[in-house]
Parts: sequence; C-alpha cells; structure tokens
Amino acid sequence: MILRHRADRLDDARRSIMQTLNLIREHQFHARIATKDSFKRLLAIYYVGDIYTEHVPDFDGMQYMEVNNATV
Repeated sequence: MILRHRADRLDDARRSIMQTLNLIREHQFHARIATKDSFKRLLAIYYVGDIYTEHVPDFDGMQYMEVNNATV
C-alpha cells in the first residue's frame, strides 16, 4: 500500500503520514515507511527491472554516462 499526502509544507505531510501509520498500527496491521532503496526495488519489480542487485541506481543507464571523460 502506498500513501501519498498532499500538503503545502513538509512538516504537515510528515505529521499526516505519522497519524496514518498510527491508525494502521492500532488496527493490528504492520506498517513502515519505505526507504529510498526499497521504494526503487518496488518500482523495479513493477517495471520488470533487476531486483537482485545490491545497489539500484537513481537513473537508468547512469553507469554509461560520461562526464569530462570519466564514468559517473
């Protein structure tokens, strides 16, 4: 399950997300906030990517980019 709260300020969004997590937990469900890496793995599964690598790059093909003749 993915929750997305639209808020004008970051503090409001965080407060709203924490309230939602507490409500879910009160009903005996397990919930946690995904890390950036686990969210990228979820997207890799959805888009049929490689989920078995240790590091998931932020951008597809990032390892092939060259900046000033040096690989990023």
